[in-house]
Amino acid sequence: MKTKLTQTLVLSALIALSSIAHSQTYTFNFNTFDGPLAGAGPGQGTWSYGISGNNTAGYYGNSDGGRHGFFYNGSSCITLDYPGISNFTQAFGVDGSNVVGMYSTSSYGTPNYGFLYNGSSYTSLNHPSANGVTIA
Repeated sequence: MKTKLTQTLVLSALIALSSIAHSQTYTFNFNTFDGPLAGAGPGQGTWSYGISGNNTAGYYGNSDGGRHGFFYNGSSCITLDYPGISNFTQAFGVDGSNVVGMYSTSSYGTPNYGFLYNGSSYTSLNHPSANGVTIA
C-alpha cells in the first residue's frame, strides 16, 4: 500500500512538473491610435474595423460631427474621404492595400453607397436593387 501511494505521489509530482516545464508564455503588444483629426467629445473618436497584417482600416469622428475613413499601415495614416464626399466616409475592411467601406451623399447617413479603395483610386460599389443602401 505504501509503495502504491509513493508511486502515485511521484507520478503526480512528475505530471505537475512536466506541465510547468512545458507551459508557454504569450506576449501581446497593444498600440493605441487616434485618427488624424479625431475629436474627444461625445460621438467622436476612432473606430478600427478591419485588420490585415500591419494594416488597419476604420473611421474617426471629429468635432464637426463628420465621419472620415482611414487607412493605417503601421507607420503612417491617410484619411479616406470618397471623392466629393467630405463628411461621411467609413471604412470597414482591409486586405493588403484594398479598403472597403461606405459613404453617404447626405449628412444623415442615407443613402449609403459602398466603395473599394485600392491604394490610389476609388470604385463605387452599388447594388442595383439595394434602394440606396449598399455597404461594402
